[in-house]
Amino acid sequence: MNDSQLRDLFLRFADEVWEVRIVTENFVATVEDVIPVLPAGIYPAQFAGIETQTNDNGTFWLWRFLAHDGNNNVEVTATTSPRITPRTKAAKYLAGLGVVAKVGEQVDFLSLIEQPCQLVIVINDAGYSRIDNVLPFVNKAKAK
Repeated sequence: MNDSQLRDLFLRFADEVWEVRIVTENFVATVEDVIPVLPAGIYPAQFAGIETQTNDNGTFWLWRFLAHDGNNNVEVTATTSPRITPRTKAAKYLAGLGVVAKVGEQVDFLSLIEQPCQLVIVINDAGYSRIDNVLPFVNKAKAK
């Protein structure tokens, strides 16, 4: 970037001098269509892990699943509150992984890694894939 593409601005506050560089060159971006990670449907999947994250709104859990779409494995994520009560979304997800949320009991998430399940995927108003529910895996061979 050369000097003709930059405009320097100096600000003086108390005894400090700050230099601000503003880029004045042409900046162009293309607006793209939203492409969902997966189309709406029910997919066989595996629990891949959970981690605690934070943002401006606070702390939350980021759930990771590996959905099977034909020959492709697709990572799908969802967020929940970082607590489990019998009526939370986290409890619904755990039920789909075969864990009944009981008050006072601890959940060992590491033991749930690779636990088979089914993901109900919907497309939200913005056009993105979203996990609507986690259901227990149904083994069709055993169900007969």
